[in-house]
Amino acid sequence: MKSRFALISDIHSNLTALDAVMERIEADGLEEIWCLGDVVGYGAEPNECVEIVRRVADGRTIIGNHDVAVAKAPEGYLNLFNPDAKRAVYYQRETLTEENLEWLAALPVNMQEGDILFYHGSPVDTDHYMMSTIDLYRALKALDGVDFKLVFFGHTHVPTTAAVKPDGKLISNLEYEAPELGNASLALEDGVKYLINPGSVGQPRDRNPRAAYAVVDLEEQIIHFRRVEYDIAEAQRRIDEAGLPGFLSHRLEFGF
Repeated sequence: MKSRFALISDIHSNLTALDAVMERIEADGLEEIWCLGDVVGYGAEPNECVEIVRRVADGRTIIGNHDVAVAKAPEGYLNLFNPDAKRAVYYQRETLTEENLEWLAALPVNMQEGDILFYHGSPVDTDHYMMSTIDLYRALKALDGVDFKLVFFGHTHVPTTAAVKPDGKLISNLEYEAPELGNASLALEDGVKYLINPGSVGQPRDRNPRAAYAVVDLEEQIIHFRRVEYDIAEAQRRIDEAGLPGFLSHRLEFGF
């Protein structure tokens, strides 16, 4: 693992957004990318998104719940999905190449590099949303006995910071509208543990429609949250052209 890397999550087959984020990552000179899953789902271009992630983050990508649904869903798994999401799953299955489906199916559920842990939903489960303080405490309980400094997670599509002080006190930002994390930086303190969500590349849900990702600098002990403008109208056009539910294109404009 390099001391400075990009952290992306929840691309959801939105190639327009991913291209914009990749351009920014390359301009920043970042040579390593980690992906927290849900490469596919919702959007119109799953193959293109999988192929980019395979190129830039192979061996550094974990599986998300939409990746599971598309590539290796167990019996009854799609019952967890709303009708629009389910229709998108069928589209992804029909569109993805066999090679890309096999790559998605082989992704690990979580990863660990030293004292850094990577999850899609939470340490509890890939499908578990960390949307409340109770959820965060459940995650910490699941990590009881695990020595860690950073937990990175996705799934909620909302940039989030949570700090666990040495005395066990939890300080978190779980707001659904968090503009202060649009281009903010978080300095990491010694002795403090963190749970961090970089937000979503392809379908932000914090009322900020710009594509989200984060830059992790382990040498400087700081995390930078980034937002990137992209051509939302073009992403919407591609979703509509693919015959996917209109809500999936509509929501991109408003970031919910």
